[in-house]
Amino acid sequence: MDLQRIAAISAPADYTEPPRATRAPAANVFAPPVRGPKELKQAVAAIIRAMAQVSRDLEFAYDPDTHQSVVRVLDRETRQVIRQFPSEEALAIAREIDRRQGLLLRQKT
Repeated sequence: MDLQRIAAISAPADYTEPPRATRAPAANVFAPPVRGPKELKQAVAAIIRAMAQVSRDLEFAYDPDTHQSVVRVLDRETRQVIRQFPSEEALAIAREIDRRQGLLLRQKT
C-alpha cells in the first residue's frame, strides 16, 4: 500500500478508543526520607544488612578534594571494588576542573 491509501484508512464509525491504561503510582519500597543523624544511621545499617545477604559490603567514604561522598560496593572475600559512586574517573574529572578553576582565579588576580 502506498502512503496516501494508508492515510485514507479510517476506523469504522462505531469504533471507540479503548480506555487508556492507567497505573497507580509506584509504592515507595524504600524507607521514608532521612531526617537526621539517627535516621541516617538506621538507613545505613539496613542497607548493610541487605548487602550482607548477597556477599557484598558497602564502604562509605568522603573525598576531601571534591567534597563528595563516595560509596563503594566491595566483594566480601576479596575486598575488590565492584562498583563505586561516583566513579574514580568522575572524581578525577572533578579534581581537574577544580584545579583549572583555581588556576584561572590565580591568573585573574
